[in-house]
Formats: sequence, C-alpha cells, structure tokens
Amino acid sequence: MNQKRANAVVVASGSPQDESVRCADLWPVLHSHGFLPKRFAKPRLQRTFVAALIFAIALLVPPAHSADATLIEGFENGLTPGSTVGDTSIQLSYFGINPTEGIHQLALSTIDQISDPGYTPISGSTGAVSVVTIANFLGIPTGAIRDGFVTGQEGSAFRLNLGMLNTGDVITFDYNFLTDEVQPGAHNDFAFFTLGLPGNTPVIADTFGSLLHPTTGQGNPFVLETGYQTFSITINTAGMYTLGFGVVDGTTTDVPSALLLDNIQLFQVPEPSTLALALVGTSLLFAARRLTSLPGTS
Repeated sequence: MNQKRANAVVVASGSPQDESVRCADLWPVLHSHGFLPKRFAKPRLQRTFVAALIFAIALLVPPAHSADATLIEGFENGLTPGSTVGDTSIQLSYFGINPTEGIHQLALSTIDQISDPGYTPISGSTGAVSVVTIANFLGIPTGAIRDGFVTGQEGSAFRLNLGMLNTGDVITFDYNFLTDEVQPGAHNDFAFFTLGLPGNTPVIADTFGSLLHPTTGQGNPFVLETGYQTFSITINTAGMYTLGFGVVDGTTTDVPSALLLDNIQLFQVPEPSTLALALVGTSLLFAARRLTSLPGTS
C-alpha cells in the first residue's frame, strides 16, 4: 500500500457525525491525492462515491474481536511425547489451585532432589534439568534465558508447535507462577515464554512480581503465587512458530519455583472472504455506473 492510499484509508476509517460531514472532509483529500477526476465536483456525486468507498472499506476491515478462538492446548489428553523436559506433570487440582479450562493443567517446577533437599518433584521422580538442556530443548541460546541481569540455572520447559501464523494473530494462555523465594533478599527465579525469536526470552513472572500473594492450599510446597493470570502475545510477522515455556531458578539452584499452565488459545485474524471481495467490487462498480449516468458527468 503506497503512502497516498494509506492516507486515504486512515481518513475514511474515522467516525464523522453524519454523511455530509464525511463527504466534506473526505472529498478534498481524495481529490488532492489524485483518486478522483475533476468532473465529480457536484455534492450529490461526491456523496454517492464516498458512500460507496466507505461501504467497501467496511467490508474489508473486520470488526474488533472478530477473530475466532481455537483452544490449541488444554492438557485434557495428556502430553505429547517429547513435549516437556525436566520436572513436569499433568495435574487436576494442585493443592487447591484448579485449572481455568477443563479439568487438567500442566505443572512445571525447578525442584531438583539434590539442590532442593526436602522438596518432592512434581512429577514424583524426574527433577529439574540444567538451563543448557532447556535451551537446547527450546532451540534458543542458553544466554537468552534471563531476567534482566539474572541468568537461569535449572528448571523445566514445555513446547508446542503452532504451525503457520499470520500477522495479527493472537496467542493467549493462563498461567500461575508459584515460588518459595520470598523477597527481599531472595533470588529472582522466573518464568518465561519463547517463540524462537532473537533476543532474550520475555519474562512472564518472577519473584519480584507485584501479583504474588500467599498460597492457601494445605501442604503446598510454595508459599507465594500470582494466582491464574491471562497473558497475550500478538504475532508481528507471519511464519512458522513453536511456542515454548519455562520456569527456572535464578542465580543459584536452591529454593524452587513452579509454573502452572492452562487454556492456550489462538485467535486468528480472518482474511477478507471471497463474498466480501465480490461485494466490494460490486459496490464500486455500481457507484461508477451511477456517477457516469448522472447529468453533468459526461
């Protein structure tokens, strides 16, 4: 889209109070940029053409929140082999913390039987793995797993192939970050996500988060949690994507943290349908024929 056409679309997408105002505002812009011939100078011709133009644009621009939501992972059918590494487990209610969708949720922790004596891995057996293993598993540089100056040490991860995504698509997921690190003076454990893009992994939550509050479930090994929150990611460049999540100890490997995940959804922005494109063409053709048939347009 060239600059002239972009300017015209921006003006036409506003919300003037009435048709006469729309025409009065739009006509000089369209005419000055060479979109319209000089012979369309009469007000009624202006109104006919601009009304058709606005109708055509309205057909092509989807209304807000019109994208269809697809649940791409709710953990109701277990885990695909090879989709996790470290201490992970499908849970029902985790010490009184219920899933946000369905009856299952995924739990990941930084619990390691050697560095975290007295804690039992969520999986019941397999403990956390090194940040090098997590980075290789997610296909990202080890140094990218960091929260500011704090580097990840050990933890667990999950990955999910999203396939082809388009610009404007939105991914949402529900998360609950839990920790036994209590600030001030504690280490900065953190949870993150990745789409395999360059740069450091975006942080979902850490031990300095303002959302942290005491857990209430009896026997919960973690004293603080964010409670379930919803996180949103907008795709800026079309391409093939794999979504990854991780939770890691920061700075040292002692005192664990965990991440609960559920309800991963994809909102795909709809492309203009064939019917919409046909209606656009028909409306503009009608307007053109109407203009040429009116007196004074020959």
